[in-house]
Amino acid sequence: METLTLGRIDMKKKYYHFTILIILLASSLALNVSAAEQVSLTIYVHEGDLNGTLLSDVGIAGQDAAGNNFEGITDSNGLVTISGQPGTWQFTLTKEGYDTLNLYYDVTETDEAAAYIQKST
Repeated sequence: METLTLGRIDMKKKYYHFTILIILLASSLALNVSAAEQVSLTIYVHEGDLNGTLLSDVGIAGQDAAGNNFEGITDSNGLVTISGQPGTWQFTLTKEGYDTLNLYYDVTETDEAAAYIQKST
């Protein structure tokens, strides 16, 4: 590349610095957007009502606001943590011997929530 000098400005150096600056800014923005958009929801699943016993082995599947699929199973403490893009999430809760529960929930920040499922009749 030939250097064009106009007065005291070296165009080759100016172009190089401008290019590096653009690359750094784009990388920084991409990382910040990705990290800022990820949120988590810890879900406690009870039996019968919100005061009921916490249930283990409840399957939780669904989609986050961006349409990404997720799934998890409640642990021995009756909870599972799901991560995804903020907005309205769709959930399906299943456990053998219980009615399936389908619901929507707005997840705009990392938070905790509770749900309950009822025994099949």
